[in-house]
Amino acid sequence: MQVIHLNGETPPEWEPFGQRWRQWRQRFDRRHWSSSWQGQAWLAGQLVFPSPWGDGELATQLSVRKGLVFGYVLHHRDRRALLLPGWLGGGHELEALYLLREQVLLLLPSSLAPAQWFLLALAELLPQLVTSKPWPEVRDDQRNRRLILEGHPNFAHQLLNVLSALEELADSQAPVQWLGQEPFGPVRALHPSCNWCGSADVMVLGEVFELPLSQRPERLPGAMRQRIRLFCEQRLGSSAHALLDGLKAWRAGGGRVLWVSLKTRGACAEGLPALVAAWMRELAQRGQPLPLLLLDGFSIQHGDTLANHYYGSSVAEMLEEERQQAGEIRAALDGLELPVQEAIGLDLAESIALGQAADGYLCHQGTVQHKLGWCQEVVPGVVHSGSWRSREGRHPWGGLGGLEPLWLPTHFSEDLEEGPRGRYRFCSDRLQDAAGWLADQWHWRTDG
Repeated sequence: MQVIHLNGETPPEWEPFGQRWRQWRQRFDRRHWSSSWQGQAWLAGQLVFPSPWGDGELATQLSVRKGLVFGYVLHHRDRRALLLPGWLGGGHELEALYLLREQVLLLLPSSLAPAQWFLLALAELLPQLVTSKPWPEVRDDQRNRRLILEGHPNFAHQLLNVLSALEELADSQAPVQWLGQEPFGPVRALHPSCNWCGSADVMVLGEVFELPLSQRPERLPGAMRQRIRLFCEQRLGSSAHALLDGLKAWRAGGGRVLWVSLKTRGACAEGLPALVAAWMRELAQRGQPLPLLLLDGFSIQHGDTLANHYYGSSVAEMLEEERQQAGEIRAALDGLELPVQEAIGLDLAESIALGQAADGYLCHQGTVQHKLGWCQEVVPGVVHSGSWRSREGRHPWGGLGGLEPLWLPTHFSEDLEEGPRGRYRFCSDRLQDAAGWLADQWHWRTDG
């Protein structure tokens, strides 16, 4: 099998097709359902794609699947090709095309997944394409189309790529199937009005136009945020409900709640307890009321247990490390009179529900911030990271239509060469300057 990349040094015979693909791609974006390739394909009842065998375009309603591996089938006379999406987290962008007769794998421009990803997908799907059976006659029949939701192990990707699209099409009454994980909880309960049909692990080639439901909007729908907040609040257990009631009572009495995320594995920061303590002491020196600190840690997703593994350790081990870090923060705050509450090891839905009680947050850049910043949308916050994720001081996904967080300047920290990529620490000789910067933002963001 020959693997050809259609960017960089493309062989001359494939450059015209690469150009046609770029022009096709420019007609769509992935920021809104109706203008994405998926939205246009669903509305038209077919996918129209540049032909690799000529200057025209080919339309298809044929799809093939095995488990979570998926592809579209293109054919022209006796030639066949399989069009494959890349990483699930990338939004189901179409990234590779395999030509059966030619035994050529074309990695399309902007392909994010490596060739090995598509080779593994081909090993699963090719047996369904190499057949002597006649090709089915496709009918433009709405009943023969279905939407497939593919759960993602990262709840932020599921929220961004899948649930935002489902919010737009929930009333379409198109058949909807679910495959894979459900980090928030049962999606059928989140969207009971959908026309849910049974899950299928294997989809064989047939008269079905299957569309993976995924997008990346610039703004998350407000109705979706509200739906998730209500859904998560309904899933509160007794202890989390008591914690939320206590936070609400504190705020009703004039107090403020500062959400601080803890993280001990992966691309995380060293020296967080010292930074938080320096910030609180700076507020005290300025005569400002001290907030209640809500220490939020790893959240257990729906279906997970303490035995699940992330970052090479069990959830139970990570929670123990986070509780130790929480103890370090309490010790660093010695002498200051402010309440501290822990929300470590809650279910993901419970953690999201607690976000409604926050007046502001300090979070690591990434998923831990999205629990609050995306779902609450009006809570101000500051994110921090090492330089490799800083994106020049602007959060890459921001608030997605909500309040965009500020970014702690990276000159208050330094990258660490040892440990996982992206690990960093707050510099001890710059703690006071960082505390002053945070105190300025806390005063402005909560009083302004």
